[in-house]
Amino acid sequence: MVDSPQGNTVETPHGDRSALLVHSERSIYSPGCIQPHGFLVGVSLADSSILHISSNAGDYVGQTPRELLGKPIGSLLMSRQFESLCNSIDTTISARCWIAAIPLVSAKGGEARNNEEHIQFFNVWAHHQGDRILLEFEPEVPPASQATFIAQSQLSQTVVRIQMASDVRSLLEQVVVDARRYTGFDRVLAFRFDASGSGSVVAESVGDRLPSFLGLRFPAVDVPQEARELYVHCHTRYVRDVNAAEIDLLAADDTSELDLTQAILRSPDPCCIQYLKNIGVASSLTISLIKDRRLWGFISCHNTTVKSLSASTISNCTSIGQVASLQLANVVESEDRLYRWQLQSIRAKFIRASRDADTLEEALFQQGNLLLAMVGAGGAAFCVDGTIALHGITPTLEQVRELLLWLKGQTTLPSVSEDLFATHHLASLYSEAHHFADTASGLLLLWISRTRNSAILWFRPELLQTIDWAGEPTANIQAEEAQNDRNGSVNEGSGNDGSVTLHPRSSFELWKETVRLHSEPWNRSEIESAQELRNSLVNLVIAKLEELAQINRELERSNEELDSFAYAASHDLKEPLRGIHNYSTFLLEDYADQLDEGGIDRLNTLVRLTQRMDSLIDVLLQFAQIGREELKIQLVDLNDIVQQAIELATAGRRDVNPTFSVPRSLPPIHCDPLLMERVFSNLFSNALKYTNSPDIQVEVGYLTPDEFQQQGMGQAEGESLLAPVLYIKDNGIGIRQRHLKTIFRLFKRLHAQKKYGGGTGAGLTIVKKIVERHGGRIWVTSEYGAGSTFFIADI
Repeated sequence: MVDSPQGNTVETPHGDRSALLVHSERSIYSPGCIQPHGFLVGVSLADSSILHISSNAGDYVGQTPRELLGKPIGSLLMSRQFESLCNSIDTTISARCWIAAIPLVSAKGGEARNNEEHIQFFNVWAHHQGDRILLEFEPEVPPASQATFIAQSQLSQTVVRIQMASDVRSLLEQVVVDARRYTGFDRVLAFRFDASGSGSVVAESVGDRLPSFLGLRFPAVDVPQEARELYVHCHTRYVRDVNAAEIDLLAADDTSELDLTQAILRSPDPCCIQYLKNIGVASSLTISLIKDRRLWGFISCHNTTVKSLSASTISNCTSIGQVASLQLANVVESEDRLYRWQLQSIRAKFIRASRDADTLEEALFQQGNLLLAMVGAGGAAFCVDGTIALHGITPTLEQVRELLLWLKGQTTLPSVSEDLFATHHLASLYSEAHHFADTASGLLLLWISRTRNSAILWFRPELLQTIDWAGEPTANIQAEEAQNDRNGSVNEGSGNDGSVTLHPRSSFELWKETVRLHSEPWNRSEIESAQELRNSLVNLVIAKLEELAQINRELERSNEELDSFAYAASHDLKEPLRGIHNYSTFLLEDYADQLDEGGIDRLNTLVRLTQRMDSLIDVLLQFAQIGREELKIQLVDLNDIVQQAIELATAGRRDVNPTFSVPRSLPPIHCDPLLMERVFSNLFSNALKYTNSPDIQVEVGYLTPDEFQQQGMGQAEGESLLAPVLYIKDNGIGIRQRHLKTIFRLFKRLHAQKKYGGGTGAGLTIVKKIVERHGGRIWVTSEYGAGSTFFIADI
């Protein structure tokens, strides 16, 4: 009696401790047993001794397993056969190789090892595993040369047809037809996995003995993850007889577990056996389809009766699977490459069209159709600096705004990358998506800038579909509580804690399921297209910034030249203008008695015009000087500046008695105090000048950004305000709406020259220039006849 890894005791056969049952915790990789249509031997590479052997070896050779365990492999093989086998195996890989027609002394031969009458030929599957080599022997009667020729001819034609396939569907349809013709199975189907882990039968060749599975979906639990990993390593899986008894493996010691991943004789898992029985299959052959080192799908062959396959047939089927996998990768990549090229062409067209746009908003909003085609979307929302525009079939503006707020607050979404998120089942993550599933069950989000709240959201509508399952997909998942059976033992397969247990499904009748709230999934090419779009947009923005910087440099140079020109020209005009004024005055004083009334009027007009010209030149000099002088920025008390401006504006105005109010103390600001005082004095002077009311009211105050938003005052550009907004409000004559955008133009007057005290029309222009030199902006709202409010922001 010896201890097993599970703490149980296992009695060795015949009471011999030299032959231990391989009895570890069973897994699909190491079941500890094999199928009975052959026998297995594990040989040490160090000393060529037999470490493992199946308990049925005595049925095939003239020695019992007990006699062979621990002995050199030469006790079983003829001279130099093991050396030849070792030379046939690539020890750098674990894949098995097939060696045909190895002669061994049969069980009927007894001790007469050199008697050729008792020699039997075996096909041998061999593969390297760590410090040993596993050999699997299957009896083989050498086939007739004609049959061999036909088989090889069929294989060659199959390979050519597979290589000619130009798309996935035609490839798989060809493979299942040729595999059925080549192997003779009743049904051969091609199974493809999807992103969820479940899969569908996408091609099939079937006779009259078995029902068709074409188009049916199978749940992920039918092929558990552990089994999928096995199919990646072992590309061909043959179950000769689902009703055959398992054959135990014996070991020379109990120190090593035997990994049978690559063994062709490895016993199937009991759950797999029951599954095959439930679908009416007696024999099966599974050929893996591998793409990018992952299980893409497989070719599954079914037979209603026991189907014996020769080792050459199984080896050739492995080759068919490998060729099919290579061609599958080629056609899938070709299809992906074509689609990627189409998306790249659309993106290039978008970039070319966007180069003429002045802003990112304009680029996105004007090329909406291209942006939809770029990822195969039905609708999109473009959000730039908080401003949202919709294109195509989308949720409402308010729904998109709420969705964007939710997305911005999420940190645990299964994102493709830091700036990209994709889902074809938005409602599973965002409950409100139920309300607009018909337009946006699928979402592809590209963050352009999180800080600026700029993003592109692509939408796909709900794809209402009916899935044909091969039986109810959850039928093999049962929650059970351990119960004692009639003998007082626990039922096999149930947990004592009410855990979920998998059982092979017994029903495969058509079971329909309606799937809602899902869209067509975003594929890799579309996601990559969105990622590359972000890079293109970044490059586009950088190019626009460089272009804008160049324009700004040119404008700055041009403005400097214009300022210099205006200053020089204005200064130089002063002297001849004074001459004209002085000579006109001299004529009036010295020759008045010699001039008629018309001449005197003309000279008076000339003097008046020179005086106005002088005033305009003074304004130009001031305007040019503002652009030329260096700002003396400092932190100042705005309350003091306002008080000084009030005194300056009201000096010498005894005809009016205005009321200036400051509702709350003004905040300190960084500015040039002399220039800012001029801003307020000019605005105050206008408030005193342009009024018909004897009760002049002027209010000076500020609004925080939140207050500004809440009151809905001013322009939409105020949405991005970060600092308080100053305002100067009066109850004067107001400004008509059509003049609001022109009042800041140089020398622009809205009234006759002599009306409302005259003036050059340059005061507001100078105010605007001073504000902009401080990096701020100024605008006005007004109600004609009721007064105006000037806003100053970003200072």
